[in-house]
Amino acid sequence: MNSASPSPERGRLRFGQFDYAAFLTFATYAASSLAIPVVLVEMADDLHFPLLEGGMATGGSFQILRSLAM
Repeated sequence: MNSASPSPERGRLRFGQFDYAAFLTFATYAASSLAIPVVLVEMADDLHFPLLEGGMATGGSFQILRSLAM
C-alpha cells in the first residue's frame, strides 16, 4: 500500500455532539430569521401599529426612544 494514499478511515468525516449542536443552532437561527418578520407583521396588525405610515411621528420616534433607553 502506498503511504501517500489516504486510508479509508482517514478520509471520513466524523461528527461529534458539538458539530450537531452547532448545525442545529444555525438551522434554528435561519428558520427564526424567516419566521420573525412574518409574525411581527401580524402582531403589528393586532396591536393597530401602522407599519405603512412610518416616519418620525409613528415608527421613527419609537426607534429613537429605544436607542436612548439603551
